Amino acid sequence: MSKILILVGQAGSGKDTAADYICKKYGYKHISTADILRDYIKKNMLGDLTRQNMHKVATKLRDEQGNDVLVRWALEGAGTQKILLSALRHPEEADYAIAKGGKVISTVASAESRYKRSLLRNRIGDKIDFDTFKQLEINENKNAHFDVSAIQDRADYTLHNNAGYKSFYNQIEFVMLSLAEDHNEMLK
Repeated sequence: MSKILILVGQAGSGKDTAADYICKKYGYKHISTADILRDYIKKNMLGDLTRQNMHKVATKLRDEQGNDVLVRWALEGAGTQKILLSALRHPEEADYAIAKGGKVISTVASAESRYKRSLLRNRIGDKIDFDTFKQLEINENKNAHFDVSAIQDRADYTLHNNAGYKSFYNQIEFVMLSLAEDHNEMLK
């Protein structure tokens, strides 16, 4: 089984749900690059934790320290523990983790489902209208510093999250079984 898993998807697609399940059942440590960014913003008093401000701060960080900065920070000192990375937003972040042996798992769901989930999770900055939600997503997919869809295009596995928890968890189990089989084949 891969030491590094990379969960990527649009906002509200189920990354945290998948991460919680995988970490509890398979012993991975979850590190969200979005949480690293939120902590950085708080620590350095760089403003509110809205998606717009997070984009602004992430862009500045990437300009100053490279597009893979958040993943480099996430993996520093990881040692031999199994790591599950989530909330990657730039292809070079994925490149860095893939070069370390990471496998990419994409979570997908309809825009309407993701918007409703974003409202329910009640994070700072999530209380926006649907049109703003869609515009932010466009910005995350076609920007020099953000391109979630390009990372999703590289996925080794895709989880579809429109049919409820049971279906989603069954897909996760299939992926984890496939990863274990791939690992066993490599050891032969």
